[in-house]
Order: sequence, then structure tokens, then C-alpha cells
Amino acid sequence: MSEETKSSTPSKKHKYFAYEQEGDGFTYFSNEKERDDFAEDLIRACLQDGWDEAVESITTGTITATTKQTDVRHRKDQKFDTEGRDEEGVYWESEWDYMCNYELARLDT
Repeated sequence: MSEETKSSTPSKKHKYFAYEQEGDGFTYFSNEKERDDFAEDLIRACLQDGWDEAVESITTGTITATTKQTDVRHRKDQKFDTEGRDEEGVYWESEWDYMCNYELARLDT
């Protein structure tokens, strides 16, 4: 299986997933066949020497959305008062390089 069809992060190209609680967690694929073949291999591995309870956590699915950063504000673009507040009165911890919000980004668009 190549990196073209398998990934450790979801994307428009890698929206099919297999999940194994005891192993690598989520693995993402570019097509359903690769995902299903991978999941079948996981099941067989759990049943190789009897029955491993981990087999019950193996699931597959399709990702429809992931989170993306929005409204990113960089520390270097801010001016702070002596209490660490910017010009809008928002407090910043000294180690924060940026501040942002998150929203769902649909993968089918």
C-alpha cells in the first residue's frame, strides 16, 4: 500500500478511514477497497492466536468534515499592555504565538 492511498491524516483525497483502538488509531485511505482490505487484515491479526478483544474496536467509515483554523491572530501583530492584554482587551499568555478559532471544513466541497 503506497502513501498515495494511505495517510495518517484525513484530507479530501484520504477521506475513508479504518480505526483500531489498540494499534495506530485512525488510518486514512483514498478509496474504500484499500480501507476495507486494511480493516480485514486488522481483524485477521486479532484472531491469529485465538480471540483478541481488540477486534471489537475495529471500525471503518468516511470522513465528511475536519476542523480548520479561522480568525488567526499572530502575537507579532499585537500590542500588549502591562497585564498581557491586546488592544481589544483580550488576554494572551506569554508563550502563545497565535490565537484562533476553529470550524468544520467539509471535505466534499
